[in-house]
Amino acid sequence: MITWALSLMSRNVLLITILVLVPAIGRVIQTDEVRIVNKQTYWLIEIIVEGARVILFIFLIGSGVFSLGIERIKSIFKTPKMQWYVIPSTVFHSIKTHYFELLATTVVFTLLAFLLNSLIQYLVSDEKLLLSIHKNTTLKFLNKTSLSLFLKNLSVIPLTLFYEAWLILTLLNLLSTVHSGLKQ
Repeated sequence: MITWALSLMSRNVLLITILVLVPAIGRVIQTDEVRIVNKQTYWLIEIIVEGARVILFIFLIGSGVFSLGIERIKSIFKTPKMQWYVIPSTVFHSIKTHYFELLATTVVFTLLAFLLNSLIQYLVSDEKLLLSIHKNTTLKFLNKTSLSLFLKNLSVIPLTLFYEAWLILTLLNLLSTVHSGLKQ
């Protein structure tokens, strides 16, 4: 997963950064206690936040090629009924073939997500650290909730989307697909 994720990120730094920053900034705006947003603005921001996540997920499912992601998702709905009986055997074969990689990646992902969540929780609950951050950075305008959501939207949530996309592609044996001369 690490090789796949790093390869994707290195080829698409700007796009992935934008698709991660949009939800992070959107959550800050939604939880701002000083400038309370009205209902319509809140829901417009929610649509933008979730839209950015959907676009990122489609991009990841396409292994960095948006149109391939769309095709892979569309193919689910075009799959003939008889082929649905083959999918479980493909998944079981992938589990047998990639057992150690799946297990190791899942354990590492779980530990990393737990560590990031704990670190963020510690950061926003430690008053001295929070005061230091407010004094020395541009994050001083954030309340605890905004800061927590901002950091989670920059770290844990994108990490989860990468993991989920990698897991789906691995279980359906799609990572070995070659597209545009790049190994997916």
